[in-house]
Amino acid sequence: MSPTSTEQALRAHLRSHNGTVLIASGVAAIFSAIGWAVLYGVSYWVTLMFIAVGNNGDGRVPQVFTMVFVGSATVLMLAARLDQWFFPSDRMPDERPPVEHFADILFFVPRFTMSCWQNLGALAHLGRREMPDAALLLDHLKAERRVSLQQLPAMFPHDRRRRRMLEALLVTGLVDQRREDSLIWLHVGALAPDTFRIRPGTLPAAEDPLAGVPQVKIRRRVHLLRQREDREQ
Repeated sequence: MSPTSTEQALRAHLRSHNGTVLIASGVAAIFSAIGWAVLYGVSYWVTLMFIAVGNNGDGRVPQVFTMVFVGSATVLMLAARLDQWFFPSDRMPDERPPVEHFADILFFVPRFTMSCWQNLGALAHLGRREMPDAALLLDHLKAERRVSLQQLPAMFPHDRRRRRMLEALLVTGLVDQRREDSLIWLHVGALAPDTFRIRPGTLPAAEDPLAGVPQVKIRRRVHLLRQREDREQ
């Protein structure tokens, strides 16, 4: 694929990726709003029930209830952010203590709310100068299967452009990093579209089994085989 067509495919993939990210953030925002509404309704009903029990069936929720709920929700959001910061969920569910499972329940809605803007961090953008570099790197990966991370400064000398290009390709899944032979190599991403992969018709030819054998021996062998066929006939 020519660099021009690679750039066109890359632009289309970026638009599709960013659209998916925006949709995911929008859905998370809708469900977080529903979650907070459910929490507000449950809290309102429980508060009213306790007040009614304490006043022999006659009760009214105080006017400060909404302010208290908003304050409590803010505290939960801050606590969920600190929990996410200091205690990332990097352990398997079977290895986690019960307190972490309780935190999952307590911070479910706050974490869902935070995911609305955290998902936006996956938005990818390549400027007018980064786009040709990214297309060139994808063409190299298609032709050579892998490119060492240590090769990139020689291929793309501009540090900032190279960093932005690599971040965009990684976050969109077009490129994967793997450590092989004490080096970090870039490969075409496992979930990358077929457009960015080598086409079946361009696979390298299989190695010649007679490579390295002197041609004199090959001709001699062919001559003997033909003589045997003539005698059999």
